[in-house]
Amino acid sequence: MHSARIRTAWKNKRRPISTEEHAVAVAAVAWRIALSAARNLHQAAFDYTDDAQRLAVMREYLYFLIYFADRCAQQWFASDPARRARFTTRLSHECRRHYRENRRDIMAPEPAAERFIEQLNRRLSAYASTRFVDGRPGYAALRALALRIREQMGHDQTNKWVLEQVLDIDGPEALQIFGAALRKLTQAVEKARGGDGG
Repeated sequence: MHSARIRTAWKNKRRPISTEEHAVAVAAVAWRIALSAARNLHQAAFDYTDDAQRLAVMREYLYFLIYFADRCAQQWFASDPARRARFTTRLSHECRRHYRENRRDIMAPEPAAERFIEQLNRRLSAYASTRFVDGRPGYAALRALALRIREQMGHDQTNKWVLEQVLDIDGPEALQIFGAALRKLTQAVEKARGGDGG
């Protein structure tokens, strides 16, 4: 996943950065990580039957990273719940935009039955029952992600070890990269806002 190009600096460091701009930047990072994670599975000799399956894996990573960012926002913006809501809402819609645009480029438009935000809400509810440990999703959340990806990849001989790949290698690496980028972006936002946290 080292090929993921992650930008964590703002072009203009002097002007205040809005909550919406913050969310857009985080969504771009989440998309790059989801794309890199999906490619990494293929490079690790796991097979996709088609583009829809690969996109489904990327979508699961996006849901997981949105959960991660929202839990961090809950802590960072504890004094301003409305700001957290604006951040997570914009982040979710930006991730959906990345997903839909890429799906449209390589496949037919997203079917009406495949509702990104509705499915995201179900995932967030499921992840909410897991522990958030030392500022990041714990083992149970990571295992839930791995199970979702195994469900998308299937249980044939080629993909039988995909759960272990995500749980032991790809998932933790995604958490490390995203967590570091999220902290850097947020610290820069707060510094530009004068460190008021609100």
